[in-house]
Amino acid sequence: LVSSENTPRHFLKSVVSMMVEGRVSFQDSPLYEMVHSVMRRIRNQKRISTPMTPQKARQLFTEATQSIPLRRDRLNGIVFKVLFSFFEKVNMNPEIRGPVSEDVNAIVDWLSGDGIDDERAKQIGITPQPSDYDADGLVRLRDNHQVEQIFLILAALCHMAGRALLILIDQVDNMRESVCSLAEFSHALLDHCQNLLLITAGVKESIKAMIEGSTSSSGKSM
Repeated sequence: LVSSENTPRHFLKSVVSMMVEGRVSFQDSPLYEMVHSVMRRIRNQKRISTPMTPQKARQLFTEATQSIPLRRDRLNGIVFKVLFSFFEKVNMNPEIRGPVSEDVNAIVDWLSGDGIDDERAKQIGITPQPSDYDADGLVRLRDNHQVEQIFLILAALCHMAGRALLILIDQVDNMRESVCSLAEFSHALLDHCQNLLLITAGVKESIKAMIEGSTSSSGKSM
């Protein structure tokens, strides 16, 4: 996490990277297991014992996510669609080779806040709007509000799967330039999300010095 301006996006990228664990075995990744657990719960609730078609599975997933208790402006249907595409592609192609590999990597990149090309975006279920393109013509999350939506949706899906979203921020004392923006963004996340646990860790003396320095600077500016 470096630039203060881009801290939320860097934060998201770090979290998604951990949730896919190197992109070697996606079926063992926390991201896949999260959606898989949601689908298992849906099957149990609906008492479905026979295999489902991909279309039926997507329909049931979409219907289930519509009941998530988040304000409408904090829900983003595209994120759910992309997350299900990740689950579907990995589930149907465990070895992840060829075009499927490119699609899955594009999904991970987009969820991480990185830009992807227009054709690949459409391939994974995104219909780009003019405001979705960056200066390089790539499709990416527009702003920190959409970055926040990813976190809220991940936490909501963890709740549906019977889990909590736990994020550990280590060596926070080494983030002097971005710690204030990270704290501000994290505070907003915790205000809006009921299933998120954030833990920070670092050298106690360094963290104390940072807090005291911040307090001292605030006092001088008044």
